[in-house]
Amino acid sequence: MYTNSGFLKTIWALALVWVVTFPVAAQTFPAKLVEPLAPLAVMDSLDATGLQQWGYVLATRTYALLAFEQETLVRRQQQIDSMTLAIETAKTDTTVDKKTVRTMSKDLKNLQSAEKAAAAQVESAAALLERCSAYNSSDSAGQAAALPALWAGVNGAENAARLRAGLTPSPGDMPADSAATSPPTVSPTAYVAYKPEADPMLYPPVPPCRWAVDERDAFSGEVRKETEREVLFRYTNPKLQALYPDRPHTVGEATLGRTGDVLRFDLILTINDPNARNVFGKLALNSPALFKLLDGATLTLNNLKGDEGAALPDNAGYVYRAQYVLDKTAVKQVKKSGLDKVRLTWATGYEDYDIQLVGFLQRALRCIE
Repeated sequence: MYTNSGFLKTIWALALVWVVTFPVAAQTFPAKLVEPLAPLAVMDSLDATGLQQWGYVLATRTYALLAFEQETLVRRQQQIDSMTLAIETAKTDTTVDKKTVRTMSKDLKNLQSAEKAAAAQVESAAALLERCSAYNSSDSAGQAAALPALWAGVNGAENAARLRAGLTPSPGDMPADSAATSPPTVSPTAYVAYKPEADPMLYPPVPPCRWAVDERDAFSGEVRKETEREVLFRYTNPKLQALYPDRPHTVGEATLGRTGDVLRFDLILTINDPNARNVFGKLALNSPALFKLLDGATLTLNNLKGDEGAALPDNAGYVYRAQYVLDKTAVKQVKKSGLDKVRLTWATGYEDYDIQLVGFLQRALRCIE
């Protein structure tokens, strides 16, 4: 069989270009994170505004970190694709000795290990962003209690990323002037070997699976499960900010349910506006929802249930419900990357919402499967 060995050399060279010319360490580090995170002030000196400002700072820096980790993962995947193509081509060329193929296969395994580590970093950053979202939705007392640990988590994650990127980490992983969060003094004999896999800053604990419904149908025998509702996003149009100083204009909650083999993704939208029906109209049957993922991919789902909205008990707004089915292709997409934004099509137009709980579907899928 005739094989173009020159073509093989070209393919192999391209694979090596990805590995050598585009190392992850040469990746551009986010400009927002070049300067280390500012030290945390003494907690007693922070008022409600100061606590909110810290929430904004930590969330925006964590979002930049998540984008950096996602880019790292994509680079690793590109390297693997190039090396895989080179190996497949080499196996069909009788002029290439088996030792060369084994060497390439070993390089591929190293890249796959690096990809697994990069995927773990993406998941860790997404979980940290969820903590930032929970902080920003808390009251002042909850924020004051959570801020030291959240600051330490963000600072530790940034330092770990700086080390992986070949940069110098910022000095110290804890606030310098907050006695309540200073590390305890221990004797040298108390130290143990550091294990990255045991570090909650790198691998935060996964929240437990919580079910609103977990039952088996007595007639059909099908198992029906549905996760508890979680806040996916809160949104207030900047032009309406003065009218909503204490609460968001729109709150989007989500659940994931399964009956038999059917996966249902439900959105529950609470619009705190008595004129919502006039402004938005309804969520029509088959109206599309366009989800943008963190890796840049898009996912279009069609609403299975039209809804004109139900008035809140105080008539101060309306609640809308939309339901989407996740097929195998959609599940494969959202498992690879978290949610970033959603564009909902209303009767009067469309509205874009930034999703704060970016890892909701990934975590819910792990639970429900």
